[in-house]
Amino acid sequence: MLKSLSLLILIFGITSCSNLSKNFTKKGDFYLRGGQFQASKWKASLKFHRYTWFHEVTMLYDMMLSRIDSKSPFYDWFSNSEKKLISACSDFYLMLDYSIDSKKVSKKMVENDAKRSGYEKIVLRDFEKHLINHPDVEELSLQLYETSGLCYKGEQSAREKILVRLPGFSETVID
Repeated sequence: MLKSLSLLILIFGITSCSNLSKNFTKKGDFYLRGGQFQASKWKASLKFHRYTWFHEVTMLYDMMLSRIDSKSPFYDWFSNSEKKLISACSDFYLMLDYSIDSKKVSKKMVENDAKRSGYEKIVLRDFEKHLINHPDVEELSLQLYETSGLCYKGEQSAREKILVRLPGFSETVID
């Protein structure tokens, strides 16, 4: 009887601990290799920092951020009006993001967290048109990702890191 009770307590302890780890975040890097704009082709890569939120093995939200500057050949994908918006930013992230279930984790939640750190979301339709036609997009299943920018217009010295606080997950720092 005592042995059975001990075994039951042990099983309960193990299963309760496993329930705590069902939600987790993974970080990594992602590269978009090569590109083309009109007659110009390049082999350079665009590096993204990737942040992915999972429930067990199901991806709930995926965000990829890149700091892209005017020296990058990918910068040509921005229209003149997008370049003007970006030039007004003291800090800028190119963002690709996807949410499988907006009731659990929505793009708006992350946008609000960025806003608390002083960043505003900007629409980048022209850049997105070029990106969606990149050969890797279909292969990597990025067609469902939204392309936008996060723009910080304040003093660079006052810039705060973005703290993403999604319900049920540990805080994630974007720097």
